Amino acid sequence: MRVKQVLNNSVVLGVDDNGTEVIMLGPGLGFRSQPGDEVDPAAVQRTFVPDGIGSLERLAAMVEEISIDAVAAAEEVMRVGREKLGSYVTARVLIPLADHIGFALRRVQDGAAVEYPLRSELSYLYPAELAYGHEALDLIEHRTGVRLPASEAVPIAMHFVNAQYGSDDMREYIRLTSALEQILQIIEDEYGIRYDEGSVEVARFITHLRFLFVRARLHDTEPTVPIVGRPEGDADALLEAVRASKPRQYASAVRIGGLLADLFAWQVDQDELLYLSLHVARLTGAAAARN
Repeated sequence: MRVKQVLNNSVVLGVDDNGTEVIMLGPGLGFRSQPGDEVDPAAVQRTFVPDGIGSLERLAAMVEEISIDAVAAAEEVMRVGREKLGSYVTARVLIPLADHIGFALRRVQDGAAVEYPLRSELSYLYPAELAYGHEALDLIEHRTGVRLPASEAVPIAMHFVNAQYGSDDMREYIRLTSALEQILQIIEDEYGIRYDEGSVEVARFITHLRFLFVRARLHDTEPTVPIVGRPEGDADALLEAVRASKPRQYASAVRIGGLLADLFAWQVDQDELLYLSLHVARLTGAAAARN
């Protein structure tokens, strides 16, 4: 491991034997170090992967302020999260998560409480992540001896939601969650229904919308899955058939597409209108059958 850049007296940007940049933290690690110097492994307390976090200056400031206990807790939460939630949980989650845990631990010590307003949305939009957020509180307590308030499960879950979208920006998460809420509200208002938030139809619709968001962020307009029996190149005919047989549901899909265009400047194509129409039909049909 060699020094690439000294960020401050305790934080150094280095390059490992594979050529990967890593942030190294240790008391006095950067003192008198020069680019190209070998790094003494015994002087390194923690290493971090700086992928996708932001500027090196911002990263150095964050890393220097994070306690070792918070880092250890975040490492455990990230490791178990990858096992339970999937491979999208990568090392880029570590530093923002450790930074949040560190602040949460200090708030408990100071007797300060924070309420997060998105719990109800998370409970049905991202139930697995929220459930793991509550489990993470046990892992953090085991590592630090401090029990965080139950409300902290919400921001912890949000870090893992962000990981799915490939974003570390909490504002992006809030925008996407707000869009999901507005889409579901469109259906409630147009059909005068109250859908079952725990139903299979709602879960499938939300999953489809989440994949749509990911594809749109990646500029991928391919449908999530092919429609069984659809002749190749006959998407227009199938869409016309759906529009004729399910005009209200198609109109809802067009309105949803317009909302996404207004919010994100996304263009919803014909395949996506077809999928949205079918999902709306399933959702409203199931709700009507229960009422």
